[in-house]
Amino acid sequence: ARLLQTQPEHIHLTKLHGDASNRIYYRLEQPQKKSMIVMKLPAGALSVSEEITNLQRKPQEMPFLNIQKYLQNLHLPVPKVLHEDLKEGILLLEDLGNETLEKKLLSISPSEQMPWYQKAINLLVSLQIKTTTPSSACIAFERSFDEKLLNWEFDHFLEYGIEVRQNLKIAEEDRKEILRLTQWITFGLTQLPKVFVHRDFQSRNLMVVNDALKLIDFQDALLGPFPYDLVALLRD
Repeated sequence: ARLLQTQPEHIHLTKLHGDASNRIYYRLEQPQKKSMIVMKLPAGALSVSEEITNLQRKPQEMPFLNIQKYLQNLHLPVPKVLHEDLKEGILLLEDLGNETLEKKLLSISPSEQMPWYQKAINLLVSLQIKTTTPSSACIAFERSFDEKLLNWEFDHFLEYGIEVRQNLKIAEEDRKEILRLTQWITFGLTQLPKVFVHRDFQSRNLMVVNDALKLIDFQDALLGPFPYDLVALLRD
């Protein structure tokens, strides 16, 4: 109410379903005004992946805001930040609606899906081209996928993608062989050219707005293997 200079009774909040995130989202509605999205941040919390990246300094700015500003200045389709109060852990964002690319794809025939995948690939190409020149102002260019982080992702998959999700304990002998193979893959990935990587470029993080796509959930962006985002989209 303070940020919007209105009375609390004029605000209606609806909690939105979130994925694996420590952020909480609400849709904020006011009479005769455009709706907004409230991003509520936990006090001082970073995601685990942010904590183990090879960033050498403590961020001076919240990664979401830093990267949003960078991408918006490049005229890439990201939600606008309308108001912020970081002391209270609140951001008010442009409301991009409810339709993700995932929902769109599930509602249409396979033949109709291809143009939407083409739009997503075109957006990824635009993202990679426009971010070719490194920016000292953007935190994504100060951190990257290295062997430690890539191995962490493999370990994360073994722990949650197999053991927890499948309720299956991996035998020690199998684990050693899996680690040998994944570390070999990791070494190969670190040899590839690095580009700006969204890190979660998949159908739930692409919003359908007026027959076009907009990009969300980009706060973990970093430098990484150039096929990473394309694989995330096509193997979603």
